[in-house]
Amino acid sequence: MMARPRVQSRDKWKSKIWYTLLAPEAFGEKEVGETPASDPKKVMGRIIRVPVNELTGNYRQGNMALFFQVDKVAGTTAKTKVSGFEVMRTYLYSIIRRRREKLDFVQDVQTKDGKKLRVKSVIITFGLCHARQKKALATNMKEIVNKEVENNDFETFLKHVLEYTPQKAVKKTSNVIFPVSHAEIRKIELL
Repeated sequence: MMARPRVQSRDKWKSKIWYTLLAPEAFGEKEVGETPASDPKKVMGRIIRVPVNELTGNYRQGNMALFFQVDKVAGTTAKTKVSGFEVMRTYLYSIIRRRREKLDFVQDVQTKDGKKLRVKSVIITFGLCHARQKKALATNMKEIVNKEVENNDFETFLKHVLEYTPQKAVKKTSNVIFPVSHAEIRKIELL
């Protein structure tokens, strides 16, 4: 048996260029990361997850993250657009306690500027509630989120979510139905 001749491999990393990823204008076009690629076309469509507190400087928003997707490449800079929002799972696990209800809701909605979104939200109550109360909490949450999304474009809606505007409204109106400890919009996906 004869040994195979050794073939020199080419180092693929040497041919790659690092591209700087910039946040959208709504977030001041801050640098959110870097990514390597051998071709600018390969950078298009890449998604990066960025904690919100790194963009805003507000440490209280450390439990939220935004997803940015590359949509334009010019030279070695790549501009991004917002493709989603998420509340960290560890935060959600930390607010759930014994003898409380966790109610999850999923709804597909359309913004004023025509973007279709899937909004996933959660309500955590102070105690165990009846089916009738769960249904009332669900309709209340869905009505407020629907109204907020339909009256605003995507960026404005996202800004309101980051400022906790719809969450506060849900909590305030839901407390009349049943005591609520937390009302969160846990995920927003562009469809």
